[in-house]
Amino acid sequence: MTEDPRVAQAETTTKVSSALTPALVLAGLSLAGGVAGIRLAPDTMKEAFVWLAVGGPILAAAQIAFFTTFDPDRLHSEKYLERKLLISKISPQLGDAGTVIDIEANSEPTPNPKALEEGDV
Repeated sequence: MTEDPRVAQAETTTKVSSALTPALVLAGLSLAGGVAGIRLAPDTMKEAFVWLAVGGPILAAAQIAFFTTFDPDRLHSEKYLERKLLISKISPQLGDAGTVIDIEANSEPTPNPKALEEGDV
């Protein structure tokens, strides 16, 4: 095992978790299994493998279309959603908060205590 920090960084940046990942895995596995079954199975079983090869990608496309329409945040990575949640808590007008908070401005500048101690002010 290497202690190279670039390897650890590469491992953490390649991990993505969203609703899109299982849909694509389902599509890929069913397509691969269906094509292999069509090529290798006896003629009586080929129709089942055609359904497998076509059904997986259609189901995955339906899942992606559903989440795109009704819950688009599930298609984003967890890291993106965490940043989005953090931004919406810090600054609600930038996030998904339904209301905008008005903050009253104070015309008095806030003095720097460190500068006051050192006599720079």
